[in-house]
Amino acid sequence: MTLEEVVGCNSTDRKMETVSEALEELLVAAQRQNCLTVGVYESAQLMN
Repeated sequence: MTLEEVVGCNSTDRKMETVSEALEELLVAAQRQNCLTVGVYESAQLMN
């Protein structure tokens, strides 16, 4: 039995959701301020 089986990999999923949400908020805020480098927002959308 591995640690992931005991603890579950749910924590990793939650961390990735948090990171994804933070990245999205950051990119949306930068876009609203016209401070976004070309291609970054589109790349993040593809990763989502």
